[in-house]
Amino acid sequence: KFSPNITVNTAYNSGEGTIRGTDETIDLLNGSIGTAAGYGVGPMFILGSSSEVSQAICGIEGDSVGNGSGDQINDLGFLSRIVRGLGIPEVKTANGGGTNADSLLPASWRRRLFQIGCTHVIHEGGVNDTRGGTLTLEQLQAQDIAKWRRSNDEGARVLVTTMTPTGTSSTDAYATVENQTILNGTAQSVRVARNNWIRAGAPLNPTTFAPLAAGASGAVTFGQAGHPAVGYLEVADLVESARDSGLFGAGYTGDGLHIAAARQIAMAPLLSGA
Repeated sequence: KFSPNITVNTAYNSGEGTIRGTDETIDLLNGSIGTAAGYGVGPMFILGSSSEVSQAICGIEGDSVGNGSGDQINDLGFLSRIVRGLGIPEVKTANGGGTNADSLLPASWRRRLFQIGCTHVIHEGGVNDTRGGTLTLEQLQAQDIAKWRRSNDEGARVLVTTMTPTGTSSTDAYATVENQTILNGTAQSVRVARNNWIRAGAPLNPTTFAPLAAGASGAVTFGQAGHPAVGYLEVADLVESARDSGLFGAGYTGDGLHIAAARQIAMAPLLSGA
């Protein structure tokens, strides 16, 4: 038996899968993939498993920005373009509407199973958590660290991204910077503080994993022993009009949240050497 019958649990509103059946299994020969629309996957055939990974495999975790919403090729996205351009297989679990909070729920294990065996995981996210302006910096940092630790504990080298703008409006279809307005100033402030913490190496206490200020005594940063992540990708600088402005560059978005296709294509080679 296995578990190919996966449907969306709309209570999470984030594409987390739930499996029908009291024992969370169904017969492969008699079962079928659920017809409910949403994010869900099921196996076609199980070939076997291996205890060795002979090449890099990269997981991509996050929300619609990490999933590539807005790209011209089936939401391919700049992160997938980076990984594929390097000739590395990818396992993308980023999904539209996803949040850090949802990815830490117990139900998310079904989706995370697909990242077991990944040698690297890129963590994008936080945009949907902060858009409403109710999440504090400390709460967001705690979510980040919990996600990084999970991937690191599973044996992956963890890379993180700086957060893109949490939402703007425009009076000219985003053709200019001047005619954009930030939708939530509180969310913008949390995003800026979080990004600057990331740029400082995400300092934290290696024993308690509590986030610390830059330069704090005893802190470890990206790549140092005791830190769950090895580095970061500077994504925000490639889409904002200026660092920490909270506004997209002219023509870099079509809806004030997702990155336009042409910009995603241009970003990938700029980030490939990071």
